[in-house]
Amino acid sequence: MPVHLTGRMADMTPLMAIASKHALAVIEDSAQAIGSTYDGRMSGTIGTFGCFSAHPLKNLNAAGDAGFLVTADAEMAARIRRLRNHGLINRSDVQEWGLVSRLDTLQAEVLRIRLRHLPSVIERRRRNAAQYRTELAGLPLFIPPCRNIEFNTFHTFVVQTDRRNDFQKYLAGKGIETAIHYPVPIHLQPAAAHLGHGLGAFPVTERQADQILTLPINQFLSAADISYICAAAREYFA
Repeated sequence: MPVHLTGRMADMTPLMAIASKHALAVIEDSAQAIGSTYDGRMSGTIGTFGCFSAHPLKNLNAAGDAGFLVTADAEMAARIRRLRNHGLINRSDVQEWGLVSRLDTLQAEVLRIRLRHLPSVIERRRRNAAQYRTELAGLPLFIPPCRNIEFNTFHTFVVQTDRRNDFQKYLAGKGIETAIHYPVPIHLQPAAAHLGHGLGAFPVTERQADQILTLPINQFLSAADISYICAAAREYFA
């Protein structure tokens, strides 16, 4: 289950090789990566399934909770349609126990309209990211570079610094809201305690959780907004 986090797709070539070797299904978590590509292929189309979120904060957003999945397997698609509607094959007959997991018609219509605007939303987010890279250059911030084979849609724009908490506080004082996605790694969550992985079990993950900071990237920001944020960052590190 590779996760395409922040609008950037996971490194799918080696993952698909492992899946092929062991005859495994691959479920792409494309919740944050609609419109992203890897080696010319769209997110959600490389694995067996692609699962998408249309939460109001996503790049393609409904007016409430929504989501959908895609697959090229016609038989599995038919079963999924069945499972989302009680397992019914007609109004009266249940072939297997299912769920009530239908996308609300109103949300679907909102998404149909907003889908037309998705390319421009992505273009503006990519423009903001490019401006960040230019204006933050030379500062002691790590910004993950984009690979040549990927097209990143920037659901979030995440930088890393070992002075994260102080930096975040400074930006807040300038009226700049930031976020940490996500401060507590999965293995340190209370729900995962039974797995027995304590502090130090995944040092790279833990270090990143202590350093990551999400800067504003949404499509409603102007070039002047991004410049204001970058100027504040330069002031802080100076």
